[in-house]
Amino acid sequence: MKKLQLCVGSVLLTAIFVLGLFMNQLSAQVQEVKFETDVFTSGNTDATTGPTTTWAVPAGVTSIDIIAIGGGGGGGAVCPGFIGAGTRGCAGGGGGAYVKVNSYSVNEGDVLTIHVGSKGSGHQSCSSTYRGWGGDSWVKKGSTIIALAKGASDVADGAVNEPGTGGQASACIAPSGSVVRSGGNGGKGTTGAWCGAGGGGAAGGGNGENGRTVDWNGTHPGAGGTASLAYAGNGGKGTYSSEFFASNNGEAGKNYGGGGGGSATAIGWIEANGGDGGPGIVVISYTVNNCNNLTPGAISAGTWTCSTTDTAVVLSNVTAATSDVAGTYFWQKNGTTISGTNAVQYTATATGTYRRGYQVTGCTPVYTSAVTVTRPSDVNPGTLTDNENKTVKNVCKNSDVSVSLIASNTGNITWQKSTDKINWTDVSSVTPFTVNNITQDVYVRFVYNYTTTCGVPSNNIYTIHAYNRPVVNSLTPPTNTPPTNLCSNQTSYSIVSEVTAGDAVISTYNWTSDAGTISGSGTGSIVPTENDCGTTYRYSLTVTDDNGCTSDPESGFFTVNDNENPTVGEITATPTAVDPTTCDYLVPDLTEAVKAASGTGDNCTSNDDLTVVQNPAANTPITATETTVNYWVVDKCGRESEHKQLTLTRPDITTSDAAYITIEPTEVNVTLYFGACDTAYVLPEPTVNIDIPEYSSALELSHSALPTRMEPGTYTVTWTISDPCGNSVQRQQTITVVYPECPTATIDGYTYQSVRIGCECWTAENLRNTKYSNGSDIPAASIYNSTEYPNETENLNTFGRLYSWFSAMHVPEGNYSAPPSLRPSPVGPYVQGACPEGWAIPTEADYLTMREIAGSLLNVKSPDVNTWLPGHAGNNPGSGFNAKGAGYYDDATSQYLNLLGQTDFWTSTTTSDITKGVCSEITHVCPEMLIKEYDKGLRFSIRCIKRDEILLD
Repeated sequence: MKKLQLCVGSVLLTAIFVLGLFMNQLSAQVQEVKFETDVFTSGNTDATTGPTTTWAVPAGVTSIDIIAIGGGGGGGAVCPGFIGAGTRGCAGGGGGAYVKVNSYSVNEGDVLTIHVGSKGSGHQSCSSTYRGWGGDSWVKKGSTIIALAKGASDVADGAVNEPGTGGQASACIAPSGSVVRSGGNGGKGTTGAWCGAGGGGAAGGGNGENGRTVDWNGTHPGAGGTASLAYAGNGGKGTYSSEFFASNNGEAGKNYGGGGGGSATAIGWIEANGGDGGPGIVVISYTVNNCNNLTPGAISAGTWTCSTTDTAVVLSNVTAATSDVAGTYFWQKNGTTISGTNAVQYTATATGTYRRGYQVTGCTPVYTSAVTVTRPSDVNPGTLTDNENKTVKNVCKNSDVSVSLIASNTGNITWQKSTDKINWTDVSSVTPFTVNNITQDVYVRFVYNYTTTCGVPSNNIYTIHAYNRPVVNSLTPPTNTPPTNLCSNQTSYSIVSEVTAGDAVISTYNWTSDAGTISGSGTGSIVPTENDCGTTYRYSLTVTDDNGCTSDPESGFFTVNDNENPTVGEITATPTAVDPTTCDYLVPDLTEAVKAASGTGDNCTSNDDLTVVQNPAANTPITATETTVNYWVVDKCGRESEHKQLTLTRPDITTSDAAYITIEPTEVNVTLYFGACDTAYVLPEPTVNIDIPEYSSALELSHSALPTRMEPGTYTVTWTISDPCGNSVQRQQTITVVYPECPTATIDGYTYQSVRIGCECWTAENLRNTKYSNGSDIPAASIYNSTEYPNETENLNTFGRLYSWFSAMHVPEGNYSAPPSLRPSPVGPYVQGACPEGWAIPTEADYLTMREIAGSLLNVKSPDVNTWLPGHAGNNPGSGFNAKGAGYYDDATSQYLNLLGQTDFWTSTTTSDITKGVCSEITHVCPEMLIKEYDKGLRFSIRCIKRDEILLD
C-alpha cells in the first residue's frame, strides 16, 4: 500500500527570466514567478486551506498576467474479491480547471495572496480514508479573488461490481476577458472477469477514456491538454495487471492539473491503487521597465558680448544624462524638438528658449532646465506708459501720489531714475515700477538686459513734474491753548486761519467739524448746540489750489465752559428716627445742606445747577451703630467734585459693643452622682451685667449644647446675649464636672465592694445573700445553695450564689405572670429585687452601656486565672467589673454546669414570653458579652447597680 505524505507549507518560489539577449537597446525585461506544491490531500480541506504564500508587486510593474491550474483528482483503487467475482476496473481522476488572466492592473508594493492546489491522492486499495480531491488554486488581492481554478472532484470507487465514476472539474471564477476552462472528466472503469481501468482527465482539456473489458491490457490514457494552454498537463493512463498475485497502480497525472489513472486487476486476491493527480500551479509574469533611474544632466548657456554683432552661442554640457540602459539626446527650442540634434552640446544661432532632452525607449523623456538666448539685433526694449496711457504726468509735491509705469517688454529689465536726464540710478527690477513721495521733477526709464552685463534703454523717457502745495500754517483758537471764557449762551465761535499759497491760487477752503458744517473761507464759524456746557468742538481745514494740490490738514479743538470742577463743603447730619424702640433709623436727605456748602467753580453756572449724589441714598435703613455716607456734587457739564464722607451715629448703644457686658460667675463646679450623665444637664442662668439700663429688660440668653454624657472633666459653655435690634454678643463660662466615689452595698450582714464604670456604680461581686433587704428569707428552692457547690466555702466566696429569676425579682416562685415591683427614684423607676436598699437589678440597656464603656470583653472579665478556664481570664486591671466563670444550675436536670466556662446575670428587662427572662451572658468561647433569653427557673448570678440618689452641686 502506498503511504500518503502531507507537506503543508513547502511552497516553492522560483523566478524565471525569459531567455533572450540583454541588449542596450532593450528598455524592459519580462519576468516570471511560479508557485508550486507537491502536497496531495487526504480530504477536501486542502482545497481551501492548504499552503499559501504572498507576493509583493516589484517596482516599475503596473500590469501582470496570471495562470492558475487546479490540482488533478486521484484515480480509483481496486479491492480484492473472491475468485470469479468482485473485480472491477476503476475510474480515472478528473483534471483541474484552467484560468488565465491577462493584463491585470497593479501598483508597486501591492501584496497578493497565492494558494496552490495540491494533487489528489490516488485511492489506496479499498480504504475510503484517502480521498481523491484535487486542491483549488487561487490568487487574491486582499479579499478580492483575481483568479480561481477549482481542483478536480473526488473519485468514488462505487459499490462492488459497479463501475467507478470519473472526477468532474468545478466551475471557475475569473475577471472578464480571462481564459477559463474546466478540467476533463476521468474515464469510467468496467467490471467483470477481465476489467479495464479508466484514464485520467486533462487539465483544462479532454476527458479520460473508459476501460474496456475485451482488452486484456484494457486501459487507455486520458486526452492531453491542448497546446494553447501553457503548463496544462495530461491525464494518466489507467493500468491493469493480469498477474494472479501481483498488484499495480494507475499512472499519475502528467504535469500540472492532470487526473490520475484508474487501476484494474485479474481475478484473485490483488489490490491496486489509483494514480495520483497532477499538482496545481500558479504562474505570474510581468514586464519591468527601466525608467526609474533616468536623469537629464545639466547644461550651461553662453552669452553674447556687449556688441551689436549676432554670433553663435554654444550651449555646453555640464553633466551628462544617466540611465540603466542606453538612451539618446535631442534638443528643443521654444518647446519644439529641433530635428537632427542628438549631441550633448548645441550651438544656438537665433533668439529663443533652449533645453536638452534625454529619451530611453519605452520611458517618458526627461529635460534639463531651460536657458534663454537673445541676439542683440532682436532686442526691442519697448515704450514706457502709465495706467492712463500718458508719458508725462503732473503731480503735487509731498502728496504720496504714485504712478505705475507699464513697459511693453516685461522681460529681464532694470528700472532707472534721474533728475537731469543725464545721470541715471538703478532703482528696481520689479515690473511695474512705482514712484513714491515725489519732491521734485523726476525722469524714469528702463534698460532691457539681454545679458547680465548688456542692456538696451527704453525707447522713451517718462517725465513726472512736481508742483508745490499750499500750506495751512495755523488756526485760532489753536489746539494747545483753547480759550477759557466760552459759555453755553454764546451764539457762535469764530476760527481764524493763516494760509500760504503754493504754485497756484487757492481756490477752495475745506472745513470739517464733528459739530457739523463750518461756514466761511479764511475765517470759519461754529454755531454751538443748546445747553452745550462741557461739549468739545473739533475742527480741521485743508485748502486746494488751481493746480489741484491740496494742503495737509491742520486741526484744533475747544471745550465750552471748560473751567474748574465744582467744590463740595463739609456738613453734619444725624439719622432720621422712625421708631427708636425698634431700632429703626434712616439715612437723611443731604441735598440742601450739601448745595449750601458747595461752589460751582466757573462763571457760567449757579449752585442751583448742581446735583447732589449720596451713597447710601436717602431713607436707607441704618443697621449698624455707625454708618458712613459718601457725598459729592455734579454740575450740568457732568463734572464731579471731590468725594467726601459723613459718619452717622445712632443715638442708642446696643450689645454689639462688647465692652458694656459681663457674665458672672465665669466658673461653676458641678457634682454629678449616680446616673446624672445619662441626661443633658441644664445649667443655672448666670448673672449678666449691662451698663445700658434701657436694654437690660429686653435681652435674651441662650447657651451652646452640652454633651449627653457628662464625664468628669472641664467643659466650656458659650452664652449668647441678644438685643431686640438683632445684635448679639457672646461670653464663655467654664464648668467642672466631678464624680464622688461609689458607696459600698450591705445586705444580709455582708458588705459588697463597688466600682464606677462610666457614670454608674456597680457591685464588684456576685450576690450571696439569702434574705431580702426587708429581712424576709429568699426561698431556698430558688437558690443554688453553697452546700451544693463543689468546694463550697471557696466557691461561695469566689462566685457567690445562683438565683432563679423569681428570687432575683422578689416574686413568688413559679409565678410566671407576676411582674417585678418597681420603686421610684430621681432617675426613674427601678426593680430592687434581691439587691440592697438603693440598689437595683440592672436592665438589659445597663449591661449594653457598661459593655460599650468597658470596651473589650477582656476588660469585663476578672483577671484572676483561677476564675476562668486556662487562657480565658480578663485583663489586669480591666474595668473593675470582675465577671467570674460561676457556671449555672439547671433545675430541670438538677445539674450544676460549666464552672469556669460561663457566667450569666439576670436583668429586669421583660420579654413577650412570660416563661423566659433576659440575661447578660459571658462565655469562654464568645468574644463579647451576649444578651440571651432563658427559662426563669434556671439559677444565674446577680449584680446590682446604684439607682436611688442623684446630686447636682
